Amino acid sequence: MPRLTNAQYLYQRHRLRVSWQHRKAEPFAALSATEQLRLWVYFAPTQDLTDAEAVAHRKEISGLYASLPQQAGRAYKRVFPYLDPERSGPVLPERRTSKPRGPVVVHAVPRDEIDAHKLARVVVNFIDASRKEQDRENAAA
Repeated sequence: MPRLTNAQYLYQRHRLRVSWQHRKAEPFAALSATEQLRLWVYFAPTQDLTDAEAVAHRKEISGLYASLPQQAGRAYKRVFPYLDPERSGPVLPERRTSKPRGPVVVHAVPRDEIDAHKLARVVVNFIDASRKEQDRENAAA
């Protein structure tokens, strides 16, 4: 089985970096949180590194986690078709003006910084759901 050369690694890292800069989380929505983390740790696409620094990062991280190159390669293979900016891929759901209340589902998506507004919405929805459940339990008792 052929190994990933430094040139191939740099090419893949560049594709991930360009996709992240232009399309943010869209291509990565198809991956699980674990797969996203493996890509981010191995390829470091959000870090501004020179080619020499990126190769040094690869060598260092591969030494720490021996199975990470293979795991990141599998994740890259899954996201690869969606890295082309002209091709649409899995996208995050569009916002609706009115949503029926239901269970709150949280999906992991890589971000440079925490989105405080979205995090606050999740916490408020969780508190509302907990309060309603307590009200139902109190009414039933």
